[in-house]
Amino acid sequence: MNALAVGQTYVISERFGKAVKLIRSALAEMELSVAGEFDTTGAFGGKPGKKAKQSRILLVDCPLGSVHK
Repeated sequence: MNALAVGQTYVISERFGKAVKLIRSALAEMELSVAGEFDTTGAFGGKPGKKAKQSRILLVDCPLGSVHK
């Protein structure tokens, strides 16, 4: 199995910077936070001679791991 092929892709018709802000805002509304992130620009399937598309992986904190009884 190719790990890069697993998952879902969503397209937001905004500039990259604005799309990241919208995602962060939506996560905050759901009381989720970004614990870390990786700039992966050019890391996946870039073609030689073409400008790499911006991409970023956001690590979202899971609130289930912090539930105390």
